[in-house]
Amino acid sequence: MSTTEIRETLSAVRDAVAPPPPDHLAVRARARAERRRRASFRSAVALSGAAAAAVAAVGVVGLVRDAPPRATAPAAGPVAEPAAVTGFVLDGRLVVGGSGGYERTQHPARTVLGVLDGTLAFLDPRGGLFGVPVTDRGAVGEVRRLLPGVVDRSWYDAGTGTLTVQERGGSVRTWAGGAAAWVPWDRQSDADLYLVRDTTWVESDADGLTLRGPGLTRRLGAGGGVLDGDLAGTALALATTEGLRFLDTRTGRRTGRQPGEWAGRLTPDGLRYVGVTDGGVYLLDPVSGEREPMSGPDHLDGLTWTSEDTAVGRERRPDGSAVLWECRVDRRGCQELYTDPDGSLALTK
Repeated sequence: MSTTEIRETLSAVRDAVAPPPPDHLAVRARARAERRRRASFRSAVALSGAAAAAVAAVGVVGLVRDAPPRATAPAAGPVAEPAAVTGFVLDGRLVVGGSGGYERTQHPARTVLGVLDGTLAFLDPRGGLFGVPVTDRGAVGEVRRLLPGVVDRSWYDAGTGTLTVQERGGSVRTWAGGAAAWVPWDRQSDADLYLVRDTTWVESDADGLTLRGPGLTRRLGAGGGVLDGDLAGTALALATTEGLRFLDTRTGRRTGRQPGEWAGRLTPDGLRYVGVTDGGVYLLDPVSGEREPMSGPDHLDGLTWTSEDTAVGRERRPDGSAVLWECRVDRRGCQELYTDPDGSLALTK
């Protein structure tokens, strides 16, 4: 069969077979689906525009309220004024705070010791001992050197308002601030000084600790387990690997004990202990063992007394920032004083 004959045969078959009737149901279904698709698109566009308008109307607050909370870095600088004159180190320089605010000085500082008769004593990075006059409002005067040599160790006693230092070479002397002269010690011992308060001190040697005072010399056992210690009033506090223990410095006898790991300081009168344990800050009675939680941070280090019932300490946060807190015994609580997002804030180094 030729090509022409094949075409003619196929044309005849086409003309003889009737075309199938159109599927109106399928056509209508496809039309409805297309309309729904276009309507959905228009609705989405309208909703996006409405959402944008809503954000513009309510501002960022609406977004923050609806979104999950996000951690933000603390703002740098002061949060509250201290109840007592406070000194601390920020970026290696001395900062002084009072009721009139904070003054950032240019004096290099490593450790802030305390205020003695209107003079704030501090050590510079090389161990030089300096003092700067301060007012209750935190205003500072001209810095002067308090001793010519290098200080290896120092003990500030807020209860008596005195400062005792051990200079390089081993000599020890005490100062009461102001125009008072330095009083040298006549010590007949080669043991290292560990704690000092007025006429009572604790020495450390290879055999442990020894408590010395007027008419008293008492061995305190091995010193290898001692983690922290403090002297105030007639009390000695020793935080050890086996718990916290308190002794009477007049007799050397133990007056109380607390289990657990502690770090803290006796109040200047020696009647209470502000310490950190079990993820909190507590006010503890050394004799009865009664303890009260103090509102504030979970942890503090570098506790330093700025008055009879006020102490400051530093909190280090997981994000690397540091916060200066002031804790008041009379209020059983602590408040933030100063925040440092860079984490350089320190009381002692």
